[in-house]
Amino acid sequence: MSEPLQQKRTKLEALHGLKYEIRLHYTHARLYRRLRAMVAFIGALGSASAFTSALAGSPRLIAVGGMLLAVCGFADLVLDFGKKATEHELTRKAYCKVEERWASLSLSQADAEMASIKAEDPGHIESLRWPAQNDVLRSEGFIDHVKKLSWLERFFNLIA
Repeated sequence: MSEPLQQKRTKLEALHGLKYEIRLHYTHARLYRRLRAMVAFIGALGSASAFTSALAGSPRLIAVGGMLLAVCGFADLVLDFGKKATEHELTRKAYCKVEERWASLSLSQADAEMASIKAEDPGHIESLRWPAQNDVLRSEGFIDHVKKLSWLERFFNLIA
């Protein structure tokens, strides 16, 4: 059985892939920065409510504030949103440097550089892939190719 023929990828298609990677990492970095801010806000709110409740003598509010504080502290420690945001921002900048030199690169050089960056990729949230792809398609004028997002993709796109 013979393998199906594959068309060779063009430099324009590779540029689209590069723009997608830039947008994807931008979206991830923004999401993690927002999650970090949200965790900090909830932690501060929990601390304030626990403190205020202690003064007012409400054991339930003290318990809720304490739990909020514990959950947010745990999430920030274990998930380290700030580090993830930084990793995605550095990856995005590496792809942007390739984009700056795009005109002077051959397709094989561009592919090699993009593969090198991808090897150090910090990982992705699957539900952010299509929102990033749709953003690139819109920016390039390919509105007909924009995919309808699932509810989870819309949710992640909203908070990112």
